[in-house]
Amino acid sequence: MLTLTVRKYYAFCILVGGLILYTVISTNSVSSYEERKHTTTPTYSYFPKGNASRNSDIIPNGVYTDREIRDIIMRQRIDRLERKYKKSQAIILNSKPMLKPNYNVHIFYYAWYGNIRTDGKYKHWNHKYLENWKSETKKKYPTGKHRPPNDIGSNYYPYLGCYSSADPRVIDVHLKQISDSGIGVVVVSWTPPNFTDSPSTILPVLFDAALKYNVKISIQVEPYAGRNPINLVNHLREFLGEYKNHPLSVQDQEAPGAKDVTPLRIS
Repeated sequence: MLTLTVRKYYAFCILVGGLILYTVISTNSVSSYEERKHTTTPTYSYFPKGNASRNSDIIPNGVYTDREIRDIIMRQRIDRLERKYKKSQAIILNSKPMLKPNYNVHIFYYAWYGNIRTDGKYKHWNHKYLENWKSETKKKYPTGKHRPPNDIGSNYYPYLGCYSSADPRVIDVHLKQISDSGIGVVVVSWTPPNFTDSPSTILPVLFDAALKYNVKISIQVEPYAGRNPINLVNHLREFLGEYKNHPLSVQDQEAPGAKDVTPLRIS
């Protein structure tokens, strides 16, 4: 009888000790997980994609959500794109044009993009997600706003990155590319000064670049707030008064195919 009681006592002690040991191990595991979640180590893990020796994306060791991993990979790709652009920028600006501008070919140009470096905030790269029109599948798609520079409101990622339309270097590259592509007229989205997305502060730089690359400027009047026939005429009169003496507006039209093209158009 005494032997049975001792055995029960030992069994009870072993059970209690096991529970205590399990609790300690579990607590340490949770703490270790939380530490790894918020810190990274100097070593790296490789996530092969395509040719592992060339296209691998390097992710710091740690615990990440799928969204965080995608953001890290996208950030690295954007950095590579920026380095590639910096190397090729001089080539783009110094290359000989392949085609002469054709003034029968127009391209729409929206000068309303902004980034933190130039404008202090993102503009239009971070617009709201368009809601899916099917209610039964709406929950599958993201909501809220895009989050540049990794997530932008575009189906394609621009070669110049999330550029600012107010950056003179960007405007110069754009007009050079447009001219080299054989496009003769840039149709700029326009609203009067002090209205939403007005390009009024950017137009002088656009005009100078257009003159430099022998391209014409046309404006597309957007349906801005409160627009009516009377104030539209007044706004256009102010616009023409400001730019009528710009060399782009008064230059001789001697370029082939430009005889019937007004350097400044309003549409």
